Amino acid sequence: MDANVLFPLTLRDTLLRAAAEDLFQLRWSIVVVAVKSGAQVITTSNLKDFARLPEGLEAQSPDEFLCSLFDLDPEGFNDLLRQQAGDLRNPPVTLDGLLQRLSKQVPGFVAAVRSHLVGVPRGT
Repeated sequence: MDANVLFPLTLRDTLLRAAAEDLFQLRWSIVVVAVKSGAQVITTSNLKDFARLPEGLEAQSPDEFLCSLFDLDPEGFNDLLRQQAGDLRNPPVTLDGLLQRLSKQVPGFVAAVRSHLVGVPRGT
């Protein structure tokens, strides 16, 4: 993961929570470290600087990366987002408010989450 995805705070919180839930193994991106650690993806907002990577390693935007994680476990990721929203207390943030904040940086991911939530009965 490239350090430039650590801001803004909401995106950083979502990415680090996903790592804490073992949805992926977090490694900081220096290409040599990524290759030596067996990473397959570098998540970066600066794709142009990671256009030429060794075979087996690809750069993904935070939006593409979170969409991929969401596809693997939509329910688990929805639980993660609900918990993230619930932990934000000053001021309180609803799930919809959290998604609104995230939509500026990861619009495809937010669209996937919203689409999934429409098809999920409340309380599940």
